[in-house]
Amino acid sequence: SRYGIRDFVLCTGRIEPRKNQLTLLRAMQESDVPLVVLGDVVPGQEAYYAQCRRAAGSNVLFLDAFEQDDPLLGSAYAACSCLALVSWFETPGLVALEAGMLGKPLVLGDRGSAREYFGTMATYVPPDDTRAIRRAVNAALRQSNSFELSRHVNENFNWRSIARDTSQAYAKLL
Repeated sequence: SRYGIRDFVLCTGRIEPRKNQLTLLRAMQESDVPLVVLGDVVPGQEAYYAQCRRAAGSNVLFLDAFEQDDPLLGSAYAACSCLALVSWFETPGLVALEAGMLGKPLVLGDRGSAREYFGTMATYVPPDDTRAIRRAVNAALRQSNSFELSRHVNENFNWRSIARDTSQAYAKLL
């Protein structure tokens, strides 16, 4: 509500070519759906950021990254209609896990290991295909939050589970 938008697509992460915000912006140029690009520019990537700004329509809001404990960060995830992270490579992005904790529809690049984390509970797109990205985002905007995705992320990717799995891995090695 602070920014006067609702029913928006959230793209959060460092602004840099690997995260591929420019292709997402190009894919959504003819859409009037609000798009929030949340993140800081990676030093040395100012020219890429300038390209992103030029490609952005009037429906795009650029925000600097919020601190992890800033309530606005949680609010952005809670208020978005879907998360779009069409990176060239992710392992997966922590932002996808954060959005997944809330069951938000996920549109992710099809490279990297995100599929190992989310399986069929996310939509995967080629990071260079603007039509596929636009179709996937528009489809995600029609979806409801997924209790199955939220439960999966909360049960499998919490600190207790991570500590247990790490401990078991060390026990096997020793």
